[in-house]
Amino acid sequence: MLAPGQHVCHRWQTSFQNFVDDLEHATPANPGRRYLSLKAKDLGFTPENVEWHFHSTVKVRSRSEKAVEMAREQARDGRRKMIAEQYRQWEVKMAQRKK
Repeated sequence: MLAPGQHVCHRWQTSFQNFVDDLEHATPANPGRRYLSLKAKDLGFTPENVEWHFHSTVKVRSRSEKAVEMAREQARDGRRKMIAEQYRQWEVKMAQRKK
């Protein structure tokens, strides 16, 4: 079912064989539940604007990407805290030298 504003190109509406011909080269060889997704949601379903996704890999990929991003963020925060602490220690040493 298409969402409002999405359309299927006329070539695909007129013939299922056209659909098969247009996507045959891009169809994954792996078996499994897959679906077509739009690259740009406002352009509709056309040969240039669709890509295949697998139900099982999309969820795993997005979760793992989130986990990787969280790990990177934690590492960045750790480095920032370490640098801030080193700077604070340096300021304390410089203040003690001036006395």
